Parts: sequence; C-alpha cells; structure tokens
Amino acid sequence: MCLSKIIEKYFVSPTLFRVIRLARIGRILRLIKGAKGIRTLLFALMMSLPALFNIGLLLFLVMFIYAIFGMSQFAYVKKESGIDDMFNFETFANSMICLFQITTSGGWNYLLFPMLNKEPDCDPKKVHPGSSVEGDCGNPSVGIF
Repeated sequence: MCLSKIIEKYFVSPTLFRVIRLARIGRILRLIKGAKGIRTLLFALMMSLPALFNIGLLLFLVMFIYAIFGMSQFAYVKKESGIDDMFNFETFANSMICLFQITTSGGWNYLLFPMLNKEPDCDPKKVHPGSSVEGDCGNPSVGIF
C-alpha cells in the first residue's frame, strides 16, 4: 500500500494538507513590505468570518425550510427539462442541490418549467407506489412562489 493511501485511510485527507499549505502564504506576506494592502484585506476578511458564518447559517436555515416545502409540493413532478434523476425534489439531498442551483441562478428557469405543467402536458391521475399523491403535474401558483 502506498504511503499516501495509508495516510488517507487512517489519518487526514491529503487535500486538507494542501489547504494548510496555502496558509503558509500568509507568513510570506508578513515578510514583504509591499503587501500591506493584501494584509489589510486578509485582516478584514478574518474579522468578518464570524458574521459570514452567521449569514451562511441563516441561508442554510432558509434553504432547509424550502427543501422540505419543495419535497411536499414537487416530489412527483414529471421529469423533463431541468428535472432529472439528480435535480429533483424527491429526496432532501436532491432538494438542497436544486435550491443551491436556484440560489446561484444557474439554470433555475429549467427547474421552473416542469413545475408549471398543466393537464395536457402531464398525467394528473398517475399513481405513485408508496405514496398517497396522485399525478405528476406541477403547481404553477406554488412553483412561482
């Protein structure tokens, strides 16, 4: 077995070591006199990290609530356009992935199109085994919300 595989299996991932190596750049910036502006920016970033953590936690809470809501409303929407095996609201993890995609504005309109489907484009009587939900149509009024 290679040494890197042993370290990865029993200790810390080598990727973490690479991230720690990046912190060495901060030591070099202390030595360079002309890097005062960069040091000021890094200091400001370090001071704002607690506030950024709080904002990230709030964003996660909002996404958590909308993921549960999306699972209850759009779990069985017909798979077309942007809704496929990976990007759907069937599971919590997939819901969070979809919400992250919507948050970054990356193809959110392709997720919206299947949610706006009405009866000629979908089957409102389709039965889903193991669920009391019928149909694979979206809900336009809730989808826009």
